[in-house]
Amino acid sequence: MRILVISNLYPPHYLGGYELGCRDVVNGLRQRGHEVMVLASAYGMPKPRADGHVYCRLAVDLSPSRSGFLPRALAELARKELTNRRAFVSLCRSFRPDLVYVWNVMFLFGSVTSAFLAQKMGVPVAILVFDHRLSRWERVDPWRSFCMRQPQRPWRRLLGAGLRWLVEILDNPLRRDLYSSHLQFASQFLKREALEKGKPVESAPVIYRGIDLQQFTLREESRPAQRLLYVGQLIPSKGVRPAIEALDLLVQRHNQKQLSFTIVGSGIDSAYQASLRELVRQRCVQGYVSFLGAVPRTRLPEPYQEHDILLFRSIWEEPFGIASLEATASGLVPVATASGGSAEIFEDEYNSLVFPKEDAERCAVQIMRPVTDEGFYESLRLNARKPIKERFQLDRTVDETKSHLCQIVTRAAL
Repeated sequence: MRILVISNLYPPHYLGGYELGCRDVVNGLRQRGHEVMVLASAYGMPKPRADGHVYCRLAVDLSPSRSGFLPRALAELARKELTNRRAFVSLCRSFRPDLVYVWNVMFLFGSVTSAFLAQKMGVPVAILVFDHRLSRWERVDPWRSFCMRQPQRPWRRLLGAGLRWLVEILDNPLRRDLYSSHLQFASQFLKREALEKGKPVESAPVIYRGIDLQQFTLREESRPAQRLLYVGQLIPSKGVRPAIEALDLLVQRHNQKQLSFTIVGSGIDSAYQASLRELVRQRCVQGYVSFLGAVPRTRLPEPYQEHDILLFRSIWEEPFGIASLEATASGLVPVATASGGSAEIFEDEYNSLVFPKEDAERCAVQIMRPVTDEGFYESLRLNARKPIKERFQLDRTVDETKSHLCQIVTRAAL
């Protein structure tokens, strides 16, 4: 089977676990004998390039910040859209895929229409849904994001209204077409969300992300729980600020001065990262907090082995979290907001400790429990790995993905 995978980012240039998961599945499918090509953006590269089975030729807009509706900005949008359509059609014609597998299209030009074009070319399309993008399209598609801006000048407001009308006329049929495609959901939470919105996805499978347990091994030795860890993108929705506030409460109010907090990750918003460092300074916890920055995935087992408690403090309804799987498989106890898809991983007081989002005081109380009760901590960390072994292994993810994609191609050939 020949599979063309479309993703906004792809390692070695990536921001988070979504792109790493894409590479895991692509490598797994290739190991199982399928021919897979990846079409991704040239983000982080001086110019577009092709490297083996990975073609980095697409334009992506990770931080749209345009003001107004200037002709130059519109021309730039159109240029990027045309670039992506040409790259997609060209690779489809040369590779002749049996199926197009749409992975992460966040902020990617032509993301919706690529799926539509594939179907017009007679190529079946599978779409992985692991975030809220299908129900919140204006936050994803660069054209819609651009058109939602409210310029000051009357003629620009009129142009903006016309553009919004045109995007709605063109976009609604495409979005309906997306739901007639073959969808996969990364969590039951996302599937329920689509069903509640009246989408016809009853038969769509839920395929959980998985990890390689040989890479993320359980720390055997027992020790006091003192080292806290966060792993992920440094963006407001991940709840890093409330985590720092909880640490402040533990150190200043509960006198837990043996604790430390390591923050692993980076982001595209340098101002937000600077604000986190300023918060650490304001709370006078500089001696307790370390910023490691981005750590290559091959080195992530090291901080997992060196820490005891994972702070998973998402403020939004996290669709699914790969870092939580890696950490719990390594023997860390998650202190987490079990909302969204995370509730399908975490079971309070069995393999994790749960607290309401944005509640720094309750978070601090939950952290105190394994810190002050070594037996309770040991029970939690040993239980944490069990669901990973049962439900979230990488081989299972690849096998279920392969089975679903093969079904799609078989049905299309009938």
